[in-house]
Amino acid sequence: MRLSKTAPFWLACAVVAASPAARAAPMVYTVSDFLRLTIGASSQMVGTLTLSQTANTSSVTTPLSGVFVNPGTVTFSFNGGVSGIFTGTFTDAMEVSDDQNAGQAGFVDTTLAQIVVETTNPQFDTYGLTTLLGPLSGRAQVGFGVGFPTTAGTLTLDSSTQDINNSSFTASAVPEPATLTLLTAGLLSLSQLRRRRSR
Repeated sequence: MRLSKTAPFWLACAVVAASPAARAAPMVYTVSDFLRLTIGASSQMVGTLTLSQTANTSSVTTPLSGVFVNPGTVTFSFNGGVSGIFTGTFTDAMEVSDDQNAGQAGFVDTTLAQIVVETTNPQFDTYGLTTLLGPLSGRAQVGFGVGFPTTAGTLTLDSSTQDINNSSFTASAVPEPATLTLLTAGLLSLSQLRRRRSR
């Protein structure tokens, strides 16, 4: 089968049409903060806690004016240096939240109605969880002293946070399999076309 000279152009158009910016798409929301905590029966540790959730932007709702939420499964990793690396999944109902009224975004345990970790930044005043953003840094809002149930044991954030101004929020795109397939097909057709022209 012979490819037309315009095939790469049309394949590129298909990739653009299928891109996450063109419609609702999976997003990865991440918050990181350097703090003190315990996990299960562990002694108090200091390190970087990272919370992450992958959710589709079509699931974003507005339960209150200026508040955007997207429910889903939230995982965590904690790098405690010499204490080791811990990973797990929150077992309560969770959501990523953007409160435009307070200018903060991050993760909330909806079962306990309690913030886990959120980042405060003026850019959240106009954000709605549906577009790429960050990383944005700012002052952390942390659910100190609350025991959050996880698959690794109860995660408790200590009130003596190491650096309360070092919280970071990111919303990034997840490449879709269809987009990657189209991109691969486009690159293969370009390489075949180039090979034929060089003969």
